[in-house]
Amino acid sequence: MAWAGPLVDTSVLIPQEFALARADLDNFDQLPPPDYQTHIRAAEFHVQLRRQGITVPTVDTLIVTIAKVAGRSLLTRAHRQQDLAQAIQVPLL
Repeated sequence: MAWAGPLVDTSVLIPQEFALARADLDNFDQLPPPDYQTHIRAAEFHVQLRRQGITVPTVDTLIVTIAKVAGRSLLTRAHRQQDLAQAIQVPLL
């Protein structure tokens, strides 16, 4: 897979995994909290997908939209986020 820029990781880590991953956190950008416009854009993507018959939890839509707005690639284990990222053209790692 081609490198597409800085990473955004949205996976949920259990404490043991977090301890192992802590050393790698410097490789990730910490993005600012989403602003109002990012929430609006996420809502627009959510409605667009619902009209196509695709149901995605709103938090997943927001996470993927944050990556899109920031121009970042998304690293996630969540299949719904992966599907959504492909639907709105967010690069996956």
